[in-house]
Amino acid sequence: MTKFTLLFSILILVACNQKSDYKDLDYQELFNSAKEEADNGNHSKAIGLLNKALTLKPDFDSAYVERAYNYLQIQKPETALEDVNKAMEIEYDNISAHYTRGLINSYMYDFYEAVEDYTHVISLEDPNYMNDALRERAYIYYDTNEMDKAINDLSVIIESDSLSYETYVSRGVAKSRNDVSKKYSDSILLMTNDTALRNDFLKYFNIVHSSRGSIMYDTRGAIRDFDKALTIKPDYDFAYYNRAKVFQDLNFLDEALRDINKAIELNEDSDYYLSRASIYQSLNKTEESLNDFNTSIELNPKNGVAYLNRGYLKSYKLNDKRGAQKDFKMAEKLGVKTD
Repeated sequence: MTKFTLLFSILILVACNQKSDYKDLDYQELFNSAKEEADNGNHSKAIGLLNKALTLKPDFDSAYVERAYNYLQIQKPETALEDVNKAMEIEYDNISAHYTRGLINSYMYDFYEAVEDYTHVISLEDPNYMNDALRERAYIYYDTNEMDKAINDLSVIIESDSLSYETYVSRGVAKSRNDVSKKYSDSILLMTNDTALRNDFLKYFNIVHSSRGSIMYDTRGAIRDFDKALTIKPDYDFAYYNRAKVFQDLNFLDEALRDINKAIELNEDSDYYLSRASIYQSLNKTEESLNDFNTSIELNPKNGVAYLNRGYLKSYKLNDKRGAQKDFKMAEKLGVKTD
């Protein structure tokens, strides 16, 4: 055999081996391989495998759902929506299709349609999807300022999983933004003649006065939920971070500083330093505040809120107008309004 013939034979062998990747797999094997690729973050490769699976079996509804999920991951929600609708044309009772369409609609800010999808999934009470659907629906209710509904959904999850510390924190965050003025109005009236008792009761609520009247946020209930989360998982930095924010709202600055220090000790996150910088500002510790704003930006150069607040600090506390303007411009560049 000549060198040319040998080389040609090797090239053919290599080409055949490359071409045979997934070549002899059936549609189910292609589907399983696509899921593995998706789990590894290879979404375009997963889509290619699902294309082949659907060529072999055009009515494979689960493959359409999986491809929709991958399209969503590469920020092609319209294409993803087409796929998931196709899956539901084939099999309307595909729970995964309804859940995935909820994710897509939520991504596209079509919250009404997303809630409809999650509600359908919840009504089926499938243990594989119910809590995830409740959680996603709760997030939508939070974003649309329907805090009571968000709290109710998160409470249902806790009923079935009392050790879900993440859910306790999510519910705590919702409670910290939930107006309970009407809920406690009778209790406040009963304490009208006892000023000390009334003030002691009200100091555990974040009370905000506006043109529409006073809002009493349930920071009391929020702290209880954060406490519960930390009982379950004492090293959960996100619980310390959120409890610190609530303590700051209540002007319990020593408690807030203690919690945010613990959060940073566990996880040096840009937003945690940003939060501590704000607490230091409230404590009139300008140098410490500036250092934390600097660290926040070092950890995340795209943290526009950190630039904005550092700009205010430079302008009003450090008399550094030029530096402040640079920070304001950077904040605007990152999409944060400065007015």
